[in-house]
Amino acid sequence: MKDIAEGSGMTSLPPSLARKYPNAVKEFKWLYLFPSTMRCKHPYDGYCCRHHLHGSALAIALKLAVRKSGVTKHVTAHTIRHSSATQIYTHVIGQHSSGAISPFNELMCADDRPLF
Repeated sequence: MKDIAEGSGMTSLPPSLARKYPNAVKEFKWLYLFPSTMRCKHPYDGYCCRHHLHGSALAIALKLAVRKSGVTKHVTAHTIRHSSATQIYTHVIGQHSSGAISPFNELMCADDRPLF
């Protein structure tokens, strides 16, 4: 949003898409949800833009957060995915469930009602 206010809020799009939709590089709906921290020159069209956040940025941020938290086990983004099973996973298990209960099922609201 700050980029848009400064007049440089363009997103990096493939040249063919930018030609088909000339205003797309400036429209909010085309901006990346997780943009890179730095602006750069578009490799084909030369305008100042932001690309998407590189996948390694999440891994680095997670590694720092795990270190700060004091957790000594190896944690990755995939670990987080497995630590909070969703309805999709429990639905897939169906009748073949081992009876394991997610720790999230044990969480209670302030008035002792289950959160989930």
